[in-house]
Amino acid sequence: MFLFSQKCPNAKSYEFEPYDYGPFSRGLYSDLDRFVYEGVIRKIPMSGSRNVFELTSRGAEIAKLLLRDAPDDELTCLREIKKQVTSLNFSELLSWIYGEYPQYAVNSKARV
Repeated sequence: MFLFSQKCPNAKSYEFEPYDYGPFSRGLYSDLDRFVYEGVIRKIPMSGSRNVFELTSRGAEIAKLLLRDAPDDELTCLREIKKQVTSLNFSELLSWIYGEYPQYAVNSKARV
């Protein structure tokens, strides 16, 4: 979502601030908690304090409706971001983000 906010500036997105491990948005995490509560996504705890989120079947149906009505330029932007992000591990992604957006590295606890 951070990259979406940077690369697709005309799209509605979240506000981000520098934080411990890169850009952070309180609004995004608030929405994730709400979507878990509503059964749209599920939260899967990983090692450390990391979590992975995945769509539920209900969430997949909602996503289909949203994708149908989404602007083509925003979908193209999201697809490009997804391709880039999924080709990197977390350290590589964080290094790349800090290189491109150094203002978000100022509070970092990460050694990249």
